[in-house]
Amino acid sequence: MLLNAFIAAYIPFDLRGVRDFESGRGWADLVNLLLRKLEREGLFVLGRKKEIGVEVSNDYWITPPSDFRKILEIYYPPALEYTEKEVKYRPEIIQGKIKIYRPFDNNEDPDTFTLSEGSTTSIKIDDADATEDQWQKYLLVLTDGTYSGDTIIIITNDAADGGTAVCNFLHTQDNTIDSTAGYLTDQYLMLKYMATYTDMTAYNGEIPIDDKYESILEYWLCMKSVAVHDKRFAIYKKLFDEAYEEVKTDQFTPTEDQLRPVARSLPGLEDCDSYDTKEFDYIGEED
Repeated sequence: MLLNAFIAAYIPFDLRGVRDFESGRGWADLVNLLLRKLEREGLFVLGRKKEIGVEVSNDYWITPPSDFRKILEIYYPPALEYTEKEVKYRPEIIQGKIKIYRPFDNNEDPDTFTLSEGSTTSIKIDDADATEDQWQKYLLVLTDGTYSGDTIIIITNDAADGGTAVCNFLHTQDNTIDSTAGYLTDQYLMLKYMATYTDMTAYNGEIPIDDKYESILEYWLCMKSVAVHDKRFAIYKKLFDEAYEEVKTDQFTPTEDQLRPVARSLPGLEDCDSYDTKEFDYIGEED
């Protein structure tokens, strides 16, 4: 839900004007504080999982993306034939860069192109000789514009029409691509990582929270919008604490199956459904 819509739907009318949306300690700032509290308690993960194509410099080094938080995996993407094995690389962070412990070649002379009519899902590349899907699974590296240095995987491309070909992105981008220059390469690795959480700042920003946390957020914002000596503060605090504990109990209490101990097989009886030796033959050695 959008922040301004949440405030209109959940916050009492007389409290909505207590704060603005975007200044310090405004509604957006209070939401950020709660989300970080939930993360510290292990109830919520602020970072989101992302996967991008990356080039390797000097055989071993990868520059982390600007929103990088934690490495999950680095691997060589399988080709279109599904029988090709996925090759994984062991990574380590050294002096702010990612180092892999198996060399990987970089394309020293990639094909460069003029780009136009970029959007969140596609971009046009000037190549009068382009054939359909010749750049499928290639990596587009942007070299100018707002997103210079960013990479996008091409999933399909049209044949050339009027000197240009439309390249479709594997993943929808967060923003419209405004680059007018870039190059294509098939020499890249895939980096799967956790991205850092970007604080909410806009009044109409999307609140990155599950529905089960909405009551917590509602009581938190109300509690933070009344004075401590106001009798409503104690009411909202009680409601917040109860909702918070309910979510913690639900999330951290093991299910009946999780509580049940797993039986350990006895040597020689692994294949038996019962320990009744009259019904099953003993599997151990003979005397």
